[in-house]
Amino acid sequence: MSRSRKHNPIGGCGKGSEKKDKQMANQRLRQKERQTLKTLQFQITDANGNIISLQEADETIFPVIDDVSNIYDFTKDGKMRVEKDSPWYQKMMRK
Repeated sequence: MSRSRKHNPIGGCGKGSEKKDKQMANQRLRQKERQTLKTLQFQITDANGNIISLQEADETIFPVIDDVSNIYDFTKDGKMRVEKDSPWYQKMMRK
């Protein structure tokens, strides 16, 4: 595989990857989901079998990833294509 090359000269703009940003965003999302689940009231019955309180899980609005993070705050700023006459072309085509 020493001669393998990328097929398209496309790479990320900015420094590094978004791995840490995505990990932090998903940690916040899971934390919010756990908090939402703790606040849910499930079906409680008394000794006679009567329902005391009920809140359906379907009615609960769970958070989504956009509620806890902003993609514009991530490290990488999208992707770019490098032209063949650019000095970065050879570096971009390496794997």
